[in-house]
Amino acid sequence: MRPPTKTPKTIQSTIHGVVMGICYLNLYKYDRMNSIWIPAYAGMTEGNMSIAKDVETQIHEAMRAKDSVRLGVLRGMKAACVNELITKRRKPEEALTDEETLAVIKRLVNQRRDSILQFRKGGREELAKAEEAELKILEAFLPQMMGSEEIRKIAAAVKARIGAVDKSKVGQIIGSVLKECKGRADGGAVKRIVESLFS
Repeated sequence: MRPPTKTPKTIQSTIHGVVMGICYLNLYKYDRMNSIWIPAYAGMTEGNMSIAKDVETQIHEAMRAKDSVRLGVLRGMKAACVNELITKRRKPEEALTDEETLAVIKRLVNQRRDSILQFRKGGREELAKAEEAELKILEAFLPQMMGSEEIRKIAAAVKARIGAVDKSKVGQIIGSVLKECKGRADGGAVKRIVESLFS
């Protein structure tokens, strides 16, 4: 009896799976004792792994754990990053910088917060709690936010460097401070602190 003949589509899918597996195994190795994937290279630690690679790692972990909620959030985050690349007219296979990825995650966080408020206003507590569970997963990717005093020091230094003496350069100072904070400061907080330097 002849074995079933593979169609071109089946062969293509098989090759794609093998190639993706090899790519993943080049980046990570499987720790059988702890049943987790870990970086294959000593230099590729949690401290310097990009957020995009961290998301990819956690997707595989969520799949193994059959955590459907976490998996859905992570896949949504990955899709949002791909859409951001397309918006920026870059190739989907390219990667966003950590700063760009954080901006995407913050948008997703704000969307969840808005949804929670709307569901609670409508008395739909069950849906609000589901959104809160997803929000916690997203917030875990955000860096610890700077305190007011830390922001104020950076703002004062930027103001002195620019040589601003009145509010005409407030916008320029805010932009510079946000850039130096690298996603660790809320835009509204920065605006208030910068404006307070001229009051």
